[in-house]
Amino acid sequence: MLRLTLIVVFAFCFCCPVARSADPGTTNPSPRRTASDIFKDWQVVSQKLRGLLPAPLAMADPERRVEVAPAAILLLRQAISLNGELYHTSPDAQPAARRNHYQYLSILALLDDKAAIAELDEARQSNVRDISNQARQAWFVSRWWKSNGDDTVAAGLLDELEQLARQAPADDSIAATLLSFQQEGSATPEQNLRITQIITKHLTGPLASAAIEQFKSAAKRASLVGKPLLISGTTLEGKAFSTQSLKGKAILVHFGATWCGPWQVQHNLMLQTQWPSDVAVVTILCDEEEGPLRQYWEQHRTPAWPVLWSKEDPTGFAAQYGVEQLPTTILIDSSGKVLATDIDPDEATVKALIAGNPQSR
Repeated sequence: MLRLTLIVVFAFCFCCPVARSADPGTTNPSPRRTASDIFKDWQVVSQKLRGLLPAPLAMADPERRVEVAPAAILLLRQAISLNGELYHTSPDAQPAARRNHYQYLSILALLDDKAAIAELDEARQSNVRDISNQARQAWFVSRWWKSNGDDTVAAGLLDELEQLARQAPADDSIAATLLSFQQEGSATPEQNLRITQIITKHLTGPLASAAIEQFKSAAKRASLVGKPLLISGTTLEGKAFSTQSLKGKAILVHFGATWCGPWQVQHNLMLQTQWPSDVAVVTILCDEEEGPLRQYWEQHRTPAWPVLWSKEDPTGFAAQYGVEQLPTTILIDSSGKVLATDIDPDEATVKALIAGNPQSR
């Protein structure tokens, strides 16, 4: 089955309810409220936070942090208090509430909140492994973003994490911390390479193992660039197809599955795009079940371009090209060679790539 590995990322998105300024398990709010009541309050706070806190890369800007800090800190404290209440609603809520508590603290520390910094420093020394691991991860993440691209500071943090990885190779919280650095484009290519090396050489936990497989797949995709690529298969209508029939055009090869929400979003945007006459699109579906796949196309607009699917080996296309995450898009130039992998399948990106490639003109 196609592996869609989930990588832990730094929670700037505020997509789940959450935490209080000591570990959430140390408080017992009274009177207790229902999770539904708490969630309603959290939604209000979350909406205000989304208005203040931009994407992570923007938060790396010290001036922006100073600008939003006063209002953001108050809202984050409210969110932490609500998360503390949530912790006590049921045992099932406690793991997520604790996780979110330290994610909020990492953002507060990034905003130079002294109480949050002190709490993280103390919690990193906790005898409770789950607390110390999560506090350590939050501490490293806040320090990473605060480094603001300083190579010396970043190298120092990676040195510390490599030492920890040598000492505790099975500790997936170290892998989670390192992987969070790779998200949102915050690490330079050199830093990404070192992160990959640390995980590959020293870490053995389940998350690290999944990441290593993903690194291998990424390398496989990267190796395609500059090489000829001819794709042949069968369309949903049962007709034979080959990209040879599109010779002379640039080809967007869009890997996805009808059950994949992000693919659905990209696919719908691609349907709305007026692609130039010298650009063709091919969709490759990785659905394993034919029934839901057919039902999806009955309920949605069928594209004018070829949609390939193999009943016998639905994920085989993806595997042979190193595609593990959906959606993934590969661009083939007009000469039949791979121009780029892992691209955004929008008109501006495609035109820019083609314009920068003499063979595609």
